[in-house]
Amino acid sequence: MMDRHFILGKENEQMREIRDGEEKNPAPFGSKTFLLLDHPESLRVLEHSPGDLKSLRTYIGDVPISKIVGMRKETWLEGFQHGMTFRDVLFKCLHGQSLVPESLDYFLSSRMKAHSKCCTEGFYYFPQDDELKGTDAYGRKGIRFARRGDYYFVEQGQQRSIMAMFWIFQKIGIEGKLQQVDVESIDIAIGK
Repeated sequence: MMDRHFILGKENEQMREIRDGEEKNPAPFGSKTFLLLDHPESLRVLEHSPGDLKSLRTYIGDVPISKIVGMRKETWLEGFQHGMTFRDVLFKCLHGQSLVPESLDYFLSSRMKAHSKCCTEGFYYFPQDDELKGTDAYGRKGIRFARRGDYYFVEQGQQRSIMAMFWIFQKIGIEGKLQQVDVESIDIAIGK
């Protein structure tokens, strides 16, 4: 059993359910290295350089969990270190304090999760979130991804997206998708 990160003296019940599920049936992406979009190693793995990026478009769509490879930056991941796997991040960097029973249903649903249209229901309300600008009544911005070629990096909603990946895998399988999220897609022109 891996050590588990939590705050306020105990592990959140829904977070425990996600982690217990991962220990019983490990996700195939769990052992993959968690990439940061702007890190030089990520660009090497994706086999392109910033000069290869050619066009930008944004849309609301579904993101296959098998194609999520990391996030834009390590914000909100306590204790994150380069070289960690997705499983390391799940157990060592996420606390899941805002999860409530409805959160797990929300991850699986086709309800809108996009930053541009979202009312992110299903998460515990923290009074300090009233201070955040551009958030909904629950104090959470929607979920947004950066797409580079066939791969996706979380831009907004990092912790929720990682938890959702594991939960979706446990309930649907590797073909599962995180539905109705914002995507900023940059096409890549390799070998110009």
